[in-house]
Amino acid sequence: MNFNRKRYEKEQEDKSFDLLPPGDYDFEIKDAKHKVSDSTGSIYWQFMLRCTDGTHTANVFDNILERENFEWKWGQLFDSIGEDLDDTADAENLIGEVGRVRIQIETKPGYDDRNTVKRYLKKAKVPETVKENKSSRSKKTDDDLPF
Repeated sequence: MNFNRKRYEKEQEDKSFDLLPPGDYDFEIKDAKHKVSDSTGSIYWQFMLRCTDGTHTANVFDNILERENFEWKWGQLFDSIGEDLDDTADAENLIGEVGRVRIQIETKPGYDDRNTVKRYLKKAKVPETVKENKSSRSKKTDDDLPF
């Protein structure tokens, strides 16, 4: 048998189910799967978020239904990653996007505790004047060089 320790360790890291303490975390969307609920037939997206605060890191799964009454959650997600939500948005294209999220611990009798997304946090927008000042400062010409 050809055992690949690095691949095994990566797989184990991706399957991490350590609970995060409640709080705000940076996240990266590591996976997005289009699914249909076996019990209700509802169509939804399952996101795997890799969440970290620099000290704690874990995968958290979030399901968002494709229904009008879930537009608020889609809006939060898109605001968090700094993208506009429109009718042409494809959740699969969100893999690799980063944002910020508030995590909580859900407890249900008969089930293991698990982390859930309480809400996606809106990405701070940089004012246009700051963007303009930054871009004008970063443009160097030969005339700006001291030699």
